[in-house]
Amino acid sequence: MDAALDEQTCCLNGVSSFHLDTEFVDQILEVGCARTDNFYTIEPAVIRPRGSNVVCPQTQKLGSSYVDALSGPEHVGNSDYMLSYSWGYQVGDVVSALSHHCQKKNHDPKSTYFWICCLCINQHRVIEVRERGDEIPFEEFRAAFRSRVRGIGKVLALMAPWDRPVYVTRAWCVFELFTAISDESCRLTVVMPPSEVVKFCGSIANTGALTSYLWSALEQLDLETAQASVASDKDMILQIVRDGVGLESLNQVVRQRLLSWLAEAAYAECCDQVAKGGLRGDSAATAVSETANLLHRLGKFDDACTLLSASIDTAFTPSEEGTIEKANLWRVVGKNYDYLGQNEAAAEAFQKALGILRQLNQLESHDGAAVLTCVAANLQEMGRMEEALANYEQAWEIRQVCGLERSLDASDLLAMMGVAECKLGSSAGLQHAQQAKTLRIQLGQLNSPHGAHVLQQLGLCHFMLGDIQAAIVEFDESKAILEKTSSLQTPQGASVLQRAARCFCKLGDAQRELELLWEARKLLEDAEQLHSKSGVLVLLDLGSALLDAREDAEAKKVLELAEQICSEKGIDGSVSDLVQERLKVLRKTRYCIIS
Repeated sequence: MDAALDEQTCCLNGVSSFHLDTEFVDQILEVGCARTDNFYTIEPAVIRPRGSNVVCPQTQKLGSSYVDALSGPEHVGNSDYMLSYSWGYQVGDVVSALSHHCQKKNHDPKSTYFWICCLCINQHRVIEVRERGDEIPFEEFRAAFRSRVRGIGKVLALMAPWDRPVYVTRAWCVFELFTAISDESCRLTVVMPPSEVVKFCGSIANTGALTSYLWSALEQLDLETAQASVASDKDMILQIVRDGVGLESLNQVVRQRLLSWLAEAAYAECCDQVAKGGLRGDSAATAVSETANLLHRLGKFDDACTLLSASIDTAFTPSEEGTIEKANLWRVVGKNYDYLGQNEAAAEAFQKALGILRQLNQLESHDGAAVLTCVAANLQEMGRMEEALANYEQAWEIRQVCGLERSLDASDLLAMMGVAECKLGSSAGLQHAQQAKTLRIQLGQLNSPHGAHVLQQLGLCHFMLGDIQAAIVEFDESKAILEKTSSLQTPQGASVLQRAARCFCKLGDAQRELELLWEARKLLEDAEQLHSKSGVLVLLDLGSALLDAREDAEAKKVLELAEQICSEKGIDGSVSDLVQERLKVLRKTRYCIIS
């Protein structure tokens, strides 16, 4: 919303989807405008003129809002939704998005009404106020805004275009979204125009397109740098936020909601397409792999498992031979098993991926290196460090032979190989991990969850070599990136806090160690991911720290919860074994936990 508020905002009447699709669009075309014009263009040509000869019911003056100039239940009624959007959007996108929303929800377009600021605020009064040079009192502005959101109770946030939405660059939009998220009585739904839904769905099947957009777009979302048509509007918004939750907190909440929405949209669309047969063969394998990778980054391993399980038969039709896309799908299936703590099942999936690549004579390729990297990580999880390093080295050799040593995947490989080398006492480990960070910086891709993972690996190398302060620096930088990309409330976020806690234990700061471990546990609880392998690892360290603090009863509860999670989730291997060891010998050293 870019217009100043006035007393008219107390009226919650809205326009119907039917009216927008018919009479509203017809008026736009009649005056020589087009569906591709934005609201700044059509406001003086269509919106204001509609109410010019109508008495405003609130002020009793000539000149009403657009909505007050309408009559009949097919056109106007009490708003069901408030639309949060930018005046810079194309009118056709807004109209089609609301029509599409009605279709999806089985709403009658003739009796579903939307509160849209440009149509529901009296623009005649807005112009009068501006021409007088007056400003609306701050508290009146704030009260009117809150009453509208709470009075309607349901907000639609319109994103267009999906990969670079104008929405996140507008101060009003960001603030409206935050207000809707923060109000427990308000339900928020993010919507897109149908044309953008098509593009979004296409991006899911385009390797890397979805995830590469996410981190760059979320990193740039910042209320302080957002724009507003009226400077005083932004000043008011910033004042509200600074007096309340603070700018960074607002940014974090909004980023997290947008990220969750995109993940949910990708998951729902992928499941729907697989169920309907819209995705088959290689296209299914690619789309499912991309969506599962995004779900992994958010710690939604169970959702990823559901999607992967449902799509295996769709991707592997009896009449088709193995392809690179199907090998990659098996790789992602294996990664998901690893995240769930089912190491043996993961190893089996990785071997299927390798088998397909060998049949295709494609082992020495980017895809072959990617699978070997996963095989190595799986072996590392099971404590088979020499075998793990051999697979990391083979993957690195392939990347060098194929000229793929300057890529994002190469950076991830170097960091993981560095940790394995440090664990085996090789001096090359730290150098490789530092090289991984440098490569990310050179490629302009450090500020992403993958970049944060590289920093965690580098910090772990410093930790194993005894440079605790250097490790803390890397962990802190990793945490900052996860916060910036709204990825802290994930298993990865909990992991960086857990590793930082180990540093403070080494420094003798038991209080800070416990604070970080409790924080890591809370992150996982809030993300509903405590009952996972990541949760067990955090609980193991927390239980040990509590024992050191002589809080034996609390430590016992924590470790027994870890045992319960291992049992209910089928977590096998060294993680489960450690839980049993800790319960038998409660004071066993914590640092043998797999990093």
